Amino acid sequence: MGRIKLKFYDKTYIIEYANRIEVKEYFAQLSKLSKKDDIESSVKALVILLKAGLVEHHKNDMPSDKDLEIWATSIPNTQKFYEQLMSMVQDVVSLIEDDTKNLKWEVENN
Repeated sequence: MGRIKLKFYDKTYIIEYANRIEVKEYFAQLSKLSKKDDIESSVKALVILLKAGLVEHHKNDMPSDKDLEIWATSIPNTQKFYEQLMSMVQDVVSLIEDDTKNLKWEVENN
């Protein structure tokens, strides 16, 4: 799985989607966003993806929502950045799907 180093002023953040529970939680939030194709929805979606990726390494020093909104509206080549984040999230989703296919259980009656 990939990771992104994001430098904002004098601090470096690591974006990585390693925690499956967090990824599923944030992905659920992402799917709740309206299907509108407007700037506000796009910024909110990017903030949610950033939070999901930051929680693995920055749970105790998470940037504020305001900082995340600044990032989301300032990132150069935003579309490519968003596509990279979605690709990283998809890697986690694929791993979960693979594990689901390979995990079986049954009840035995005595």
